[in-house]
Amino acid sequence: MKKGLLLAVVLVVILVVYLAQSGRIDNTNLPFAGQQSKIDRYLRDDLLAHLRAQNYEKLDTIYQGYANKYDQDEITESEFDWVVSQLELIDPSLEPLMLAWVEASQSWASRLVLARYLNQLSWQWRGGSFAHLVPQENMAKFRELQSRARKLVLSARQGNKSDSLSYALAITLLNQSGGNREERAIEIALEKFPESREVYYAAIHAQHKNWGGDEFKRQSLIHDVTELIEGPNHDSSATSYYYEALANAESKNYQAAIKAITKAIQIDPERTGFYYQSAKYHEKTERYESALEDINKYLEKNPLNTGALYLRAEILLELGRSKKATKDMELALKYSAFSKNYNVFATRLYGGLEQKEKAKAAIERGLYFSRHNPDDIGRLAFQAKYAMKDFALAEELYKSMLDLDELHVGAHYGLATLYGEQESCNVVEHVYQFLLGCKVGARKSDYWCEKKYTNWGYGAVNYLQQHQKCPAVNDYDFSYF
Repeated sequence: MKKGLLLAVVLVVILVVYLAQSGRIDNTNLPFAGQQSKIDRYLRDDLLAHLRAQNYEKLDTIYQGYANKYDQDEITESEFDWVVSQLELIDPSLEPLMLAWVEASQSWASRLVLARYLNQLSWQWRGGSFAHLVPQENMAKFRELQSRARKLVLSARQGNKSDSLSYALAITLLNQSGGNREERAIEIALEKFPESREVYYAAIHAQHKNWGGDEFKRQSLIHDVTELIEGPNHDSSATSYYYEALANAESKNYQAAIKAITKAIQIDPERTGFYYQSAKYHEKTERYESALEDINKYLEKNPLNTGALYLRAEILLELGRSKKATKDMELALKYSAFSKNYNVFATRLYGGLEQKEKAKAAIERGLYFSRHNPDDIGRLAFQAKYAMKDFALAEELYKSMLDLDELHVGAHYGLATLYGEQESCNVVEHVYQFLLGCKVGARKSDYWCEKKYTNWGYGAVNYLQQHQKCPAVNDYDFSYF
Protein backbone atom coordinates (compact mmCIF):
# COMPACT_ATOMS: atom_id res chain seq x y z
CA MET A 1 0.00 0.00 0.00
CA LYS A 2 2.77 2.42 1.02
CA LYS A 3 4.82 1.53 -2.08
CA GLY A 4 1.80 2.23 -4.30
CA LEU A 5 1.21 5.60 -2.63
CA LEU A 6 4.89 6.51 -2.95
CA LEU A 7 4.87 5.60 -6.64
CA ALA A 8 1.80 7.78 -7.22
CA VAL A 9 3.48 10.75 -5.51
CA VAL A 10 6.62 10.29 -7.64
CA LEU A 11 4.55 10.19 -10.84
CA VAL A 12 2.73 13.40 -9.88
CA VAL A 13 6.04 15.15 -9.18
CA ILE A 14 7.44 14.02 -12.54
CA LEU A 15 4.32 15.31 -14.32
CA VAL A 16 4.51 18.71 -12.62
CA VAL A 17 8.22 19.05 -13.48
CA TYR A 18 7.53 18.08 -17.09
CA LEU A 19 4.72 20.60 -17.45
CA ALA A 20 6.75 23.34 -15.79
CA GLN A 21 9.68 22.72 -18.12
CA SER A 22 7.40 22.79 -21.15
CA GLY A 23 6.16 26.23 -20.17
CA ARG A 24 2.64 25.15 -19.25
CA ILE A 25 2.84 26.11 -15.59
CA ASP A 26 4.25 29.33 -14.15
CA ASN A 27 4.76 29.13 -10.38
CA THR A 28 1.45 27.21 -10.22
CA ASN A 29 -0.35 30.57 -10.36
CA LEU A 30 -3.38 30.81 -12.62
CA PRO A 31 -5.26 33.78 -14.07
CA PHE A 32 -8.56 34.51 -12.37
CA ALA A 33 -7.97 32.10 -9.49
CA GLY A 34 -11.11 30.33 -8.42
CA GLN A 35 -12.69 30.40 -11.90
CA GLN A 36 -10.42 28.00 -13.76
CA SER A 37 -13.41 26.13 -15.17
CA LYS A 38 -14.44 29.26 -17.11
CA ILE A 39 -11.02 30.48 -18.24
CA ASP A 40 -8.57 28.04 -19.83
CA ARG A 41 -5.33 28.46 -17.88
CA TYR A 42 -3.23 27.41 -20.89
CA LEU A 43 -5.16 29.58 -23.35
CA ARG A 44 -2.27 31.58 -24.84
CA ASP A 45 -0.14 28.55 -25.69
CA ASP A 46 -3.17 26.78 -27.17
CA LEU A 47 -4.12 29.82 -29.28
CA LEU A 48 -0.57 30.17 -30.59
CA ALA A 49 -0.45 26.47 -31.46
CA HIS A 50 -3.70 26.73 -33.45
CA LEU A 51 -2.54 29.96 -35.12
CA ARG A 52 0.79 28.50 -36.24
CA ALA A 53 -1.00 25.38 -37.48
CA GLN A 54 -3.36 27.73 -39.40
CA ASN A 55 -6.31 26.08 -37.69
CA TYR A 56 -8.47 29.17 -38.07
CA GLU A 57 -11.81 27.40 -37.63
CA LYS A 58 -10.71 26.25 -34.18
CA LEU A 59 -9.66 29.79 -33.26
CA ASP A 60 -13.07 31.09 -34.30
CA THR A 61 -14.76 28.45 -32.18
CA ILE A 62 -12.66 29.28 -29.10
CA TYR A 63 -13.29 33.02 -29.28
CA GLN A 64 -16.98 32.66 -30.07
CA GLY A 65 -17.30 30.36 -27.07
CA TYR A 66 -15.84 32.96 -24.72
CA ALA A 67 -17.95 35.70 -26.31
CA ASN A 68 -21.06 33.64 -25.59
CA LYS A 69 -19.95 33.19 -21.97
CA TYR A 70 -19.56 36.95 -21.64
CA ASP A 71 -22.94 37.67 -23.26
CA GLN A 72 -24.54 35.21 -20.82
CA ASP A 73 -22.73 36.71 -17.79
CA GLU A 74 -20.70 33.56 -17.14
CA ILE A 75 -17.48 35.60 -17.25
CA THR A 76 -16.87 39.29 -16.64
CA GLU A 77 -15.86 41.90 -19.18
CA SER A 78 -12.37 42.02 -17.65
CA GLU A 79 -12.01 38.27 -18.11
CA PHE A 80 -13.24 38.46 -21.70
CA ASP A 81 -10.80 41.30 -22.32
CA TRP A 82 -8.01 39.09 -20.96
CA VAL A 83 -9.01 36.35 -23.41
CA VAL A 84 -8.93 38.75 -26.36
CA SER A 85 -5.55 40.15 -25.29
CA GLN A 86 -3.76 36.79 -25.37
CA LEU A 87 -2.57 37.30 -28.97
CA GLU A 88 -1.60 40.94 -28.38
CA LEU A 89 2.09 40.03 -28.71
CA ILE A 90 5.19 41.67 -30.18
CA ASP A 91 6.18 39.13 -32.79
CA PRO A 92 6.10 40.21 -36.46
CA SER A 93 6.06 36.57 -37.58
CA LEU A 94 2.46 36.38 -36.36
CA GLU A 95 1.21 39.16 -38.65
CA PRO A 96 0.87 37.12 -41.89
CA LEU A 97 -0.78 34.29 -39.95
CA MET A 98 -3.29 36.63 -38.36
CA LEU A 99 -4.02 38.36 -41.66
CA ALA A 100 -4.64 34.97 -43.21
CA TRP A 101 -6.95 34.17 -40.29
CA VAL A 102 -9.06 37.23 -41.09
CA GLU A 103 -9.26 36.27 -44.76
CA ALA A 104 -10.32 32.72 -43.86
CA SER A 105 -12.85 33.66 -41.22
CA GLN A 106 -16.13 35.50 -41.00
CA SER A 107 -15.83 35.79 -37.22
CA TRP A 108 -15.99 39.22 -35.62
CA ALA A 109 -13.52 37.92 -33.02
CA SER A 110 -10.75 37.55 -35.57
CA ARG A 111 -11.14 41.18 -36.61
CA LEU A 112 -11.12 42.43 -33.02
CA VAL A 113 -8.09 40.33 -32.04
CA LEU A 114 -6.11 41.35 -35.12
CA ALA A 115 -7.04 45.03 -34.67
CA ARG A 116 -5.61 44.96 -31.16
CA TYR A 117 -2.51 43.17 -32.40
CA LEU A 118 -1.96 45.76 -35.16
CA ASN A 119 -2.41 48.62 -32.69
CA GLN A 120 0.24 47.11 -30.43
CA LEU A 121 2.55 46.48 -33.38
CA SER A 122 2.12 50.04 -34.70
CA TRP A 123 3.47 51.52 -31.48
CA GLN A 124 6.56 49.37 -31.71
CA TRP A 125 7.28 51.02 -35.05
CA ARG A 126 6.57 54.49 -33.74
CA GLY A 127 7.93 54.28 -30.21
CA GLY A 128 6.91 56.80 -27.58
CA SER A 129 8.38 59.85 -29.31
CA PHE A 130 6.52 62.92 -30.55
CA ALA A 131 5.49 62.51 -34.20
CA HIS A 132 8.00 65.06 -35.52
CA LEU A 133 10.87 63.13 -33.91
CA VAL A 134 9.90 59.75 -35.39
CA PRO A 135 11.75 58.77 -38.62
CA GLN A 136 9.54 58.96 -41.72
CA GLU A 137 9.81 55.22 -42.43
CA ASN A 138 8.64 54.34 -38.93
CA MET A 139 5.85 56.93 -38.95
CA ALA A 140 4.58 55.65 -42.31
CA LYS A 141 4.43 52.10 -40.93
CA PHE A 142 2.67 53.35 -37.79
CA ARG A 143 -0.02 55.11 -39.83
CA GLU A 144 -0.50 52.13 -42.13
CA LEU A 145 -1.02 49.73 -39.22
CA GLN A 146 -3.30 52.18 -37.40
CA SER A 147 -5.45 52.58 -40.52
CA ARG A 148 -5.77 48.82 -40.94
CA ALA A 149 -6.64 48.43 -37.25
CA ARG A 150 -9.39 51.09 -37.48
CA LYS A 151 -10.99 49.41 -40.50
CA LEU A 152 -10.94 46.03 -38.78
CA VAL A 153 -12.39 47.17 -35.46
CA LEU A 154 -15.19 49.12 -37.12
CA SER A 155 -16.26 45.87 -38.78
CA ALA A 156 -16.00 43.89 -35.54
CA ARG A 157 -19.45 44.74 -34.21
CA GLN A 158 -22.32 42.32 -33.79
CA GLY A 159 -24.95 44.33 -31.92
CA ASN A 160 -24.52 42.44 -28.66
CA LYS A 161 -22.83 42.89 -25.29
CA SER A 162 -19.46 41.74 -26.62
CA ASP A 163 -19.29 44.89 -28.75
CA SER A 164 -18.10 46.87 -25.73
CA LEU A 165 -14.50 45.83 -26.44
CA SER A 166 -14.83 46.83 -30.10
CA TYR A 167 -16.13 50.27 -29.16
CA ALA A 168 -13.43 50.74 -26.50
CA LEU A 169 -10.71 49.96 -29.04
CA ALA A 170 -12.39 52.17 -31.66
CA ILE A 171 -12.28 55.10 -29.22
CA THR A 172 -8.56 54.53 -28.61
CA LEU A 173 -7.72 54.19 -32.32
CA LEU A 174 -9.77 57.23 -33.36
CA ASN A 175 -8.16 59.25 -30.58
CA GLN A 176 -4.70 58.24 -31.81
CA SER A 177 -5.57 59.41 -35.34
CA GLY A 178 -6.04 63.02 -34.15
CA GLY A 179 -8.73 65.61 -34.85
CA ASN A 180 -11.02 64.67 -31.95
CA ARG A 181 -12.56 61.98 -34.16
CA GLU A 182 -13.41 59.81 -31.17
CA GLU A 183 -15.92 62.17 -29.53
CA ARG A 184 -18.99 60.76 -31.31
CA ALA A 185 -17.75 57.21 -30.65
CA ILE A 186 -17.54 58.00 -26.93
CA GLU A 187 -21.12 59.29 -26.87
CA ILE A 188 -22.46 56.20 -28.65
CA ALA A 189 -20.39 53.79 -26.56
CA LEU A 190 -21.44 55.30 -23.22
CA GLU A 191 -25.07 55.17 -24.31
CA LYS A 192 -24.85 51.55 -25.50
CA PHE A 193 -22.60 50.20 -22.74
CA PRO A 194 -23.13 52.23 -19.54
CA GLU A 195 -21.63 49.42 -17.44
CA SER A 196 -18.53 48.76 -19.52
CA ARG A 197 -15.27 49.40 -17.68
CA GLU A 198 -13.27 49.11 -20.91
CA VAL A 199 -15.35 51.81 -22.63
CA TYR A 200 -15.00 53.91 -19.49
CA TYR A 201 -11.22 53.60 -19.41
CA ALA A 202 -10.89 54.39 -23.12
CA ALA A 203 -13.12 57.46 -22.75
CA ILE A 204 -11.19 58.77 -19.75
CA HIS A 205 -7.81 58.46 -21.44
CA ALA A 206 -9.03 59.92 -24.74
CA GLN A 207 -10.71 62.91 -23.17
CA HIS A 208 -7.81 63.59 -20.83
CA LYS A 209 -5.43 63.62 -23.80
CA ASN A 210 -7.57 66.06 -25.79
CA TRP A 211 -8.05 68.43 -22.89
CA GLY A 212 -4.32 68.79 -22.53
CA GLY A 213 -4.37 68.03 -18.83
CA ASP A 214 -7.46 70.08 -17.85
CA GLU A 215 -7.90 68.61 -14.37
CA PHE A 216 -11.41 69.99 -13.76
CA LYS A 217 -12.86 68.49 -16.94
CA ARG A 218 -11.06 65.22 -16.35
CA GLN A 219 -12.43 64.90 -12.82
CA SER A 220 -15.92 65.75 -14.11
CA LEU A 221 -15.80 62.93 -16.63
CA ILE A 222 -14.46 60.53 -14.02
CA HIS A 223 -17.31 61.44 -11.70
CA ASP A 224 -20.04 61.19 -14.38
CA VAL A 225 -18.89 57.92 -15.89
CA THR A 226 -18.09 56.37 -12.50
CA GLU A 227 -21.66 57.05 -11.45
CA LEU A 228 -22.90 55.34 -14.61
CA ILE A 229 -20.74 52.30 -14.06
CA GLU A 230 -20.70 51.83 -10.32
CA GLY A 231 -24.27 52.97 -9.59
CA PRO A 232 -25.57 54.19 -6.23
CA ASN A 233 -24.99 50.85 -4.48
CA HIS A 234 -21.24 50.75 -5.04
CA ASP A 235 -18.33 52.71 -3.61
CA SER A 236 -16.90 54.61 -6.58
CA SER A 237 -14.08 56.24 -4.61
CA ALA A 238 -11.60 53.45 -5.44
CA THR A 239 -11.85 54.35 -9.13
CA SER A 240 -11.45 58.04 -8.36
CA TYR A 241 -8.34 57.38 -6.28
CA TYR A 242 -6.98 55.22 -9.11
CA TYR A 243 -7.25 58.08 -11.59
CA GLU A 244 -5.91 60.53 -9.03
CA ALA A 245 -2.85 58.27 -8.82
CA LEU A 246 -2.50 58.25 -12.63
CA ALA A 247 -2.71 62.05 -12.77
CA ASN A 248 -0.05 62.44 -10.08
CA ALA A 249 2.20 59.93 -11.83
CA GLU A 250 1.91 61.88 -15.10
CA SER A 251 3.20 64.90 -13.18
CA LYS A 252 6.00 62.71 -11.75
CA ASN A 253 4.62 63.25 -8.24
CA TYR A 254 5.10 59.61 -7.31
CA GLN A 255 4.71 60.09 -3.56
CA ALA A 256 1.20 61.45 -4.09
CA ALA A 257 0.54 58.68 -6.61
CA ILE A 258 1.51 56.03 -4.04
CA LYS A 259 -0.74 57.64 -1.45
CA ALA A 260 -3.73 57.66 -3.83
CA ILE A 261 -3.26 54.11 -5.16
CA THR A 262 -2.84 52.80 -1.61
CA LYS A 263 -6.25 54.25 -0.74
CA ALA A 264 -7.73 52.62 -3.84
CA ILE A 265 -6.32 49.23 -2.77
CA GLN A 266 -7.67 49.63 0.77
CA ILE A 267 -11.16 50.27 -0.62
CA ASP A 268 -11.12 47.55 -3.28
CA PRO A 269 -8.27 45.06 -2.74
CA GLU A 270 -9.63 42.66 -5.39
CA ARG A 271 -8.82 44.99 -8.32
CA THR A 272 -5.47 43.53 -9.38
CA GLY A 273 -4.67 46.42 -11.73
CA PHE A 274 -4.19 48.63 -8.67
CA TYR A 275 -1.25 46.49 -7.55
CA TYR A 276 0.42 46.82 -10.95
CA GLN A 277 0.27 50.62 -10.78
CA SER A 278 1.43 50.62 -7.17
CA ALA A 279 4.45 48.49 -8.09
CA LYS A 280 5.39 50.97 -10.84
CA TYR A 281 5.23 53.93 -8.45
CA HIS A 282 7.24 52.17 -5.77
CA GLU A 283 9.87 51.29 -8.38
CA LYS A 284 10.09 54.95 -9.42
CA THR A 285 10.82 55.91 -5.80
CA GLU A 286 13.34 53.05 -5.41
CA ARG A 287 11.21 51.21 -2.84
CA TYR A 288 11.99 47.92 -4.49
CA GLU A 289 10.80 45.55 -1.75
CA SER A 290 7.38 47.23 -1.72
CA ALA A 291 7.32 47.18 -5.51
CA LEU A 292 8.11 43.47 -5.52
CA GLU A 293 5.35 42.72 -3.02
CA ASP A 294 2.79 44.55 -5.18
CA ILE A 295 3.83 43.06 -8.52
CA ASN A 296 3.81 39.56 -6.98
CA LYS A 297 0.18 40.10 -5.98
CA TYR A 298 -0.67 41.15 -9.51
CA LEU A 299 1.12 38.19 -11.07
CA GLU A 300 -0.66 35.74 -8.77
CA LYS A 301 -3.76 36.22 -10.94
CA ASN A 302 -2.05 37.29 -14.17
CA PRO A 303 1.04 35.06 -14.33
CA LEU A 304 1.72 35.49 -18.05
CA ASN A 305 1.22 39.25 -18.35
CA THR A 306 4.40 40.19 -20.20
CA GLY A 307 4.41 43.80 -18.98
CA ALA A 308 4.22 42.65 -15.37
CA LEU A 309 6.94 40.04 -15.90
CA TYR A 310 9.16 42.74 -17.41
CA LEU A 311 8.47 45.06 -14.47
CA ARG A 312 9.25 42.33 -11.93
CA ALA A 313 12.48 41.51 -13.78
CA GLU A 314 13.55 45.15 -13.47
CA ILE A 315 12.73 45.17 -9.77
CA LEU A 316 14.53 41.88 -9.11
CA LEU A 317 17.65 43.14 -10.89
CA GLU A 318 17.69 46.25 -8.71
CA LEU A 319 17.51 43.94 -5.68
CA GLY A 320 20.49 41.96 -6.97
CA ARG A 321 18.47 38.84 -7.83
CA SER A 322 19.72 38.41 -11.39
CA LYS A 323 18.81 34.75 -11.84
CA LYS A 324 15.18 35.30 -10.88
CA ALA A 325 15.09 38.40 -13.09
CA THR A 326 16.36 36.31 -16.00
CA LYS A 327 13.57 33.77 -15.54
CA ASP A 328 10.90 36.48 -15.75
CA MET A 329 12.58 38.22 -18.67
CA GLU A 330 12.88 35.04 -20.71
CA LEU A 331 9.20 34.26 -20.17
CA ALA A 332 8.23 37.79 -21.27
CA LEU A 333 10.46 37.46 -24.37
CA LYS A 334 8.86 34.10 -25.17
CA TYR A 335 5.66 35.95 -26.03
CA SER A 336 6.98 39.41 -27.04
CA ALA A 337 10.40 38.63 -28.47
CA PHE A 338 10.69 41.85 -30.48
CA SER A 339 9.61 44.40 -27.86
CA LYS A 340 12.09 47.29 -27.92
CA ASN A 341 11.94 47.94 -24.19
CA TYR A 342 12.26 44.27 -23.30
CA ASN A 343 15.34 43.83 -25.46
CA VAL A 344 17.07 46.93 -24.14
CA PHE A 345 16.59 45.55 -20.64
CA ALA A 346 17.59 42.03 -21.73
CA THR A 347 20.86 43.46 -23.10
CA ARG A 348 21.53 45.05 -19.74
CA LEU A 349 20.60 41.89 -17.86
CA TYR A 350 22.58 39.42 -19.98
CA GLY A 351 25.50 41.82 -20.28
CA GLY A 352 25.78 42.05 -16.51
CA LEU A 353 25.76 38.25 -16.31
CA GLU A 354 28.48 38.11 -19.02
CA GLN A 355 26.18 36.13 -21.31
CA LYS A 356 27.36 38.04 -24.36
CA GLU A 357 25.75 35.89 -27.04
CA LYS A 358 22.32 36.32 -25.46
CA ALA A 359 22.97 40.04 -25.07
CA LYS A 360 23.92 40.35 -28.76
CA ALA A 361 20.80 38.42 -29.73
CA ALA A 362 18.72 40.87 -27.70
CA ILE A 363 20.33 43.81 -29.54
CA GLU A 364 19.52 42.21 -32.91
CA ARG A 365 15.88 41.74 -31.90
CA GLY A 366 15.75 45.26 -30.47
CA LEU A 367 16.94 46.67 -33.80
CA TYR A 368 14.05 45.07 -35.70
CA PHE A 369 11.81 48.11 -35.16
CA SER A 370 14.65 50.56 -34.50
CA ARG A 371 16.94 50.46 -37.53
CA HIS A 372 15.65 53.87 -38.66
CA ASN A 373 15.32 55.41 -35.18
CA PRO A 374 18.60 56.82 -33.78
CA ASP A 375 17.15 57.40 -30.31
CA ASP A 376 16.23 53.73 -29.95
CA ILE A 377 19.60 52.62 -31.34
CA GLY A 378 21.22 54.84 -28.72
CA ARG A 379 19.53 52.94 -25.91
CA LEU A 380 21.01 49.69 -27.22
CA ALA A 381 24.43 51.29 -27.77
CA PHE A 382 24.43 52.47 -24.15
CA GLN A 383 23.86 48.92 -22.90
CA ALA A 384 26.47 47.52 -25.30
CA LYS A 385 28.99 49.92 -23.79
CA TYR A 386 28.19 49.80 -20.10
CA ALA A 387 26.54 46.40 -19.56
CA MET A 388 28.36 44.31 -22.15
CA LYS A 389 31.67 46.26 -22.12
CA ASP A 390 31.71 45.67 -25.88
CA PHE A 391 33.23 48.95 -27.10
CA ALA A 392 33.45 47.82 -30.73
CA LEU A 393 29.74 47.01 -30.86
CA ALA A 394 28.85 50.26 -29.07
CA GLU A 395 30.98 52.23 -31.55
CA GLU A 396 29.23 50.53 -34.46
CA LEU A 397 25.80 51.36 -33.05
CA TYR A 398 26.67 55.00 -32.30
CA LYS A 399 28.04 55.43 -35.84
CA SER A 400 24.84 53.94 -37.28
CA MET A 401 22.97 56.69 -35.40
CA LEU A 402 25.07 59.32 -37.18
CA ASP A 403 24.33 57.66 -40.52
CA LEU A 404 20.69 58.49 -39.83
CA ASP A 405 21.25 61.89 -38.20
CA GLU A 406 24.75 63.34 -38.48
CA LEU A 407 23.98 66.02 -35.88
CA HIS A 408 22.56 63.65 -33.24
CA VAL A 409 24.01 64.98 -29.97
CA GLY A 410 23.41 61.69 -28.14
CA ALA A 411 25.52 59.81 -30.71
CA HIS A 412 28.34 62.38 -30.51
CA TYR A 413 28.23 62.28 -26.70
CA GLY A 414 28.33 58.48 -26.73
CA LEU A 415 31.30 58.36 -29.08
CA ALA A 416 33.09 61.14 -27.18
CA THR A 417 32.84 59.26 -23.88
CA LEU A 418 33.77 55.99 -25.59
CA TYR A 419 36.90 57.44 -27.20
CA GLY A 420 37.71 59.34 -24.01
CA GLU A 421 37.82 56.11 -22.02
CA GLN A 422 40.04 54.56 -24.72
CA GLU A 423 42.29 57.66 -24.73
CA SER A 424 41.73 57.97 -28.47
CA CYS A 425 42.14 61.37 -30.11
CA ASN A 426 38.90 60.71 -32.01
CA VAL A 427 37.34 62.19 -28.89
CA VAL A 428 38.11 65.73 -30.08
CA GLU A 429 35.75 65.81 -33.07
CA HIS A 430 32.83 64.32 -31.17
CA VAL A 431 33.21 66.54 -28.10
CA TYR A 432 33.13 69.54 -30.43
CA GLN A 433 30.09 68.31 -32.38
CA PHE A 434 28.30 67.43 -29.14
CA LEU A 435 28.84 70.87 -27.57
CA LEU A 436 28.05 72.65 -30.84
CA GLY A 437 24.77 70.74 -31.19
CA CYS A 438 23.77 71.62 -27.64
CA LYS A 439 24.73 75.26 -28.10
CA VAL A 440 23.08 76.13 -31.40
CA GLY A 441 21.60 72.93 -32.85
CA ALA A 442 17.97 72.08 -33.41
CA ARG A 443 18.27 69.56 -30.59
CA LYS A 444 19.72 71.85 -27.93
CA SER A 445 16.79 70.96 -25.65
CA ASP A 446 17.68 67.26 -26.01
CA TYR A 447 18.06 65.05 -22.94
CA TRP A 448 21.78 64.76 -23.66
CA CYS A 449 22.18 68.54 -23.43
CA GLU A 450 21.34 68.62 -19.74
CA LYS A 451 23.95 70.35 -17.61
CA LYS A 452 25.46 67.15 -16.19
CA TYR A 453 26.43 66.04 -19.70
CA THR A 454 27.60 69.38 -21.09
CA ASN A 455 29.71 69.88 -17.96
CA TRP A 456 31.49 66.64 -18.86
CA GLY A 457 32.10 68.06 -22.36
CA TYR A 458 33.59 71.28 -20.99
CA GLY A 459 35.78 69.28 -18.64
CA ALA A 460 36.99 67.13 -21.53
CA VAL A 461 37.88 70.24 -23.55
CA ASN A 462 39.88 71.73 -20.64
CA TYR A 463 41.75 68.44 -20.18
CA LEU A 464 42.59 68.16 -23.89
CA GLN A 465 43.78 71.76 -24.12
CA GLN A 466 45.90 71.55 -20.98
CA HIS A 467 47.64 68.28 -21.79
CA GLN A 468 47.90 68.75 -25.57
CA LYS A 469 47.97 64.98 -26.15
CA CYS A 470 45.80 65.40 -29.23
CA PRO A 471 47.04 68.02 -31.73
CA ALA A 472 43.61 68.02 -33.37
CA VAL A 473 42.27 70.01 -30.41
CA ASN A 474 43.88 73.09 -31.97
CA ASP A 475 41.89 72.58 -35.18
CA TYR A 476 38.60 73.46 -33.51
CA ASP A 477 37.47 76.77 -32.06
CA PHE A 478 36.35 75.81 -28.58
CA SER A 479 36.30 79.46 -27.43
CA TYR A 480 32.70 79.68 -28.67
CA PHE A 481 31.62 77.51 -25.74
